[in-house]
Amino acid sequence: MGEQRFRLTDQTVKGIRVPPAKSDVVVADSDIPGFAVRVLKSGKRIFQLRYRTDKTTVRKLVLGEFGTEVTTAEARQMAEAARGLIRQGRDPWRERQEAAAATEAAKKRSAFTVEKLIENWRDLHLRPKRSADYAKNSDSLLRAAVAKLLPRPAPSVTKADIVAAIDALASGQARGANGKARGGHIAANRAIAAGSAAWNFAIKRGELPEPNPWNIPKPGDETARERTLSDVELAAVWWAADGLGARWAAIVRLLALTGARLREVAEMEWRELDLDSGDWTLDRTRAKNRLTSIVPLPPAAIEILRALPRADGAQFVFETKGRKGEPAAPSAFSKPKAALDKLLGKQVAPWRFHDLRRTAETGFQR
Repeated sequence: MGEQRFRLTDQTVKGIRVPPAKSDVVVADSDIPGFAVRVLKSGKRIFQLRYRTDKTTVRKLVLGEFGTEVTTAEARQMAEAARGLIRQGRDPWRERQEAAAATEAAKKRSAFTVEKLIENWRDLHLRPKRSADYAKNSDSLLRAAVAKLLPRPAPSVTKADIVAAIDALASGQARGANGKARGGHIAANRAIAAGSAAWNFAIKRGELPEPNPWNIPKPGDETARERTLSDVELAAVWWAADGLGARWAAIVRLLALTGARLREVAEMEWRELDLDSGDWTLDRTRAKNRLTSIVPLPPAAIEILRALPRADGAQFVFETKGRKGEPAAPSAFSKPKAALDKLLGKQVAPWRFHDLRRTAETGFQR
């Protein structure tokens, strides 16, 4: 091959120089076929073993850098060991490539944690396709269900891990981001639905193998809620809302008048309203069904909205300040609901804000 050839030792390897007109020089060992050292212009000396796997394919197996990684004697031993594998019909270069690929894949699997899986599902699937409210609630519930699994590599999570997490959630032993206990069989049912969807998303993207570990029985049956308020109860809620102040009184009454969802009303923006025509345009990005809709506002709703103060440049109808002082819409609903229940006393049987939507739908039909 036109290359220099003599027995490689530490002394001879140190003495090799690259001619001025060349960028490197290869010196082969006279004892071991294919064993050589490549000397670069920079001074690096890299041992390698060259061999054929067939008539056309020549491999160059790097054995290490002289001085920093191996000595000449160590490189010689490595070359002899590799030649032994070659005689057995093996390909050490290919095996090294496959081992490196397996190590890299293992690193990626370890880096793909349950937390990362949920983030991907939320950001790449939920947010573009579902309402912000649904995405936030699904993300929060799923995180609470698998809180102990979040740092784990997602491929390592087993069905037994999921069953244990769901059992804890169903029994109320799970903890939300605020540290408070949350759960029950309904929360567990919905966590199973969210978890199954999140894992399916990762499986379809090739990030996880099948089967889906969330294919487990639900801990309890869930029946559709049918609670509606009677006319007397609705009137009691309407007037008791005055005790919450103008903002929440308006929110409660708009829920009763429009049949809209709580967040849809609470996050209402001035740009969505045309009070002259009586139209409220609910953009698809805020609607649960992801469809833009026009909600006709009855005169009573228009009157309520016209009476509300509107600061210059205000975005939200019920604008408040967020944690960092930025404009925001109301997002904490448990306190005003508890205050309203206290004002109502025993006038109204247990109810939820969402029951006003069902009550309105029933009233519209009537």
